Amino acid sequence: MDLNLALRSATHGLRKMIQDAAAEIHVAEPLPRVSGNLTRLQQVFECLLTNAIQYRRAEQRVVIWIDARDHVANQTVISVTDNGAGIASRYHQMIFQPFKRLHGRETPGSGMGLAISKRIVEAHRCHMWVESEPGSGSTFFFSLVKATPGD
Repeated sequence: MDLNLALRSATHGLRKMIQDAAAEIHVAEPLPRVSGNLTRLQQVFECLLTNAIQYRRAEQRVVIWIDARDHVANQTVISVTDNGAGIASRYHQMIFQPFKRLHGRETPGSGMGLAISKRIVEAHRCHMWVESEPGSGSTFFFSLVKATPGD
């Protein structure tokens, strides 16, 4: 499937939130074709974009960069980088657990978005992780299997 289509569908569904936040989204296009479920990968993008907007720094405009790089012979790694608040390393594993939230009720959400996203990526036989530091934004990575010719 065309990963660009999953991203376009996600941004379309979030267009009001993106406009209200005046968020800039930069994509290193074209994103690759991958073996995967369009609806599920759209959910992953929606979660990561929503989190980038919700956990922004008040004094900065939201800027998000999306890129893909070849990883190993049959996989590509997609990165979603933001200039938001960042996450301390001690929380990097915890944020992928269901109902685990770093912020109280002042930020909307159920604490399920990243847990669901990680499970979606794992159902595609791949991995998801984060690199982040407080005050330096976050980069969420997820690997996906490249589409084979004829897919």
